[in-house]
Amino acid sequence: MASFIDIKKNLPIIFKALKWHFSYYILKKGFPLIGTFQLTNICNFKCKMCNIWQNPRKNTMTFDSFRKYIDDLSEMGCCYVGLSGGEPLMIKNIEKYILYAKQKIPIVNLVTNGFLLNKGMALKLKKTNLDTISISIDALKEKQDKIRRAEGSFDKSLDAIHNIKNYASNIQVIVNTVISPWNIDDLPQLIKLVENFKVNQKFQPLNQHPLYDNQKVENVKWQVTPDFIDKLKVIIEELKRKRNVLNSNYFLSCIPDYFQKKNLKGLFDEDCKLGHYYCDIRENNEIYPCLNGLYAQGGLSIKKGLKKTYKSKEYKELQKKLSKCRYCQKDFQICHIEPRVIFPIRNFLKYKLIN
Repeated sequence: MASFIDIKKNLPIIFKALKWHFSYYILKKGFPLIGTFQLTNICNFKCKMCNIWQNPRKNTMTFDSFRKYIDDLSEMGCCYVGLSGGEPLMIKNIEKYILYAKQKIPIVNLVTNGFLLNKGMALKLKKTNLDTISISIDALKEKQDKIRRAEGSFDKSLDAIHNIKNYASNIQVIVNTVISPWNIDDLPQLIKLVENFKVNQKFQPLNQHPLYDNQKVENVKWQVTPDFIDKLKVIIEELKRKRNVLNSNYFLSCIPDYFQKKNLKGLFDEDCKLGHYYCDIRENNEIYPCLNGLYAQGGLSIKKGLKKTYKSKEYKELQKKLSKCRYCQKDFQICHIEPRVIFPIRNFLKYKLIN
């Protein structure tokens, strides 16, 4: 597990984090330090474990809308923005979105399956000063193509890593890997492969995603066996020792219990403050304090202004409702749980520093 903090480089972010603590605990008002954008639900893959591509209402956020939302987030104190889809590289002029976000927000990450990340795209991304790019690889060639339901996906993802390293070396590469019964036997080799690339890696367990409005296709089922759990525990212990693995030890340690549907304790018994420093923004111009906690339903429109909606009575009611939702027990998403492990500072001391 990687564990270092560049104080000098992250000083503006540390300042904003301290400001949030004062605002939340003294003034009783939080603000979004983290904003994640699902820019589009259009995708060139039909991944086995994903339901975003199954959303019957296809949509992509316009640049004009995105720009306004970034302006509001920046004004409110946001220091990290994640851009995903669907597949964000399918958006025309996606580099325009990234460049604008980087002008306003200290850290910007892009999540992609890598299929469209050729030399030309890498050169475009280089000019945006994007901080990190997360490329999805779950298994070795045959299983990867089967899980992602896209022939050539494994080779294309490796090409994507090469292209970033060769033509956009200013961007840090992170490999995102979903742990499942389908790929458990490939993980030891995949871990070595990623390590040999000298790039970082993140892991999250397979999840049963909430269904979208009018979605007819049910989420795929999977079976957890004692053999899978035994193999998983060995892999988890290995990941804790890897310097290129960015997950917290606390997050990794919870994965076997999550798969066995055990009642997770500690962090998961506490009231959740995530919605007071984090927000999910969908391609349909809706905002959620936590998308999964609300089952992808009941978001609030931000067409009249993200900042205005965020400060509304309705949004505050959603934040309050989610403080006791405990949905992380059922849907173990890295983008929602890892921020809780390190923030607020009390959680960092309790769940990150001592683990």
